[in-house]
Amino acid sequence: MNKNILYIYTSKLKCNILLLYNNNIIKSKKYSYKNHLNVILKELNNIIKNNNININNINLISSINDPINISSIKFGLSISQGLSIGLNIPLIKLSLYEIILYKIKKKNIKNNNNNNILIIINITNNTFLLVICKLKLNKYKIKKYIYNLKEIINYIIYNQNINWIINTNNFKNKIKNFIYNKKIKFINYGYTNNEIIFDIINEKINIL
Repeated sequence: MNKNILYIYTSKLKCNILLLYNNNIIKSKKYSYKNHLNVILKELNNIIKNNNININNINLISSINDPINISSIKFGLSISQGLSIGLNIPLIKLSLYEIILYKIKKKNIKNNNNNNILIIINITNNTFLLVICKLKLNKYKIKKYIYNLKEIINYIIYNQNINWIINTNNFKNKIKNFIYNKKIKFINYGYTNNEIIFDIINEKINIL
């Protein structure tokens, strides 16, 4: 049986809705600053109405659940939890770094020295989350989270076991003067296409 999957992700300014329905992807991205609930409910209604969808045929919902304590992300998760309970369907929780790691894994980037992989997530203009991972046999283990920018920079400066950093350009520009003498490769994780989201969800379904 094909899975009809609803995915909801809310950031500070926008809400993103993806629906995989009968193997077709329907998407919506709307500005929703301080109005996530109304925008999401309106867009869900539009998607269902305009595409002749029976909401009872949706059999799984997914949303972002991160250690980042940001109300906008938690808002999307809360809405997803409510829909999961109301429709009596499973909820699959993803994380931002999980999506990034999946993309890197698909690129077959090698970490031959078994060093730490650093993922920098840009939360706001001046706020970042550092996720320290270990890659072994194509599997990732989360070792530590660091939220403070000064601590992140110090970790990068004084830790020798770093091969590459998965980041945004915004972060690279902030720290490049501190690490000019270190041989570190920066990889921009870039845009996430819709198919990757559903690939990750289906992979998690098979594991559960």
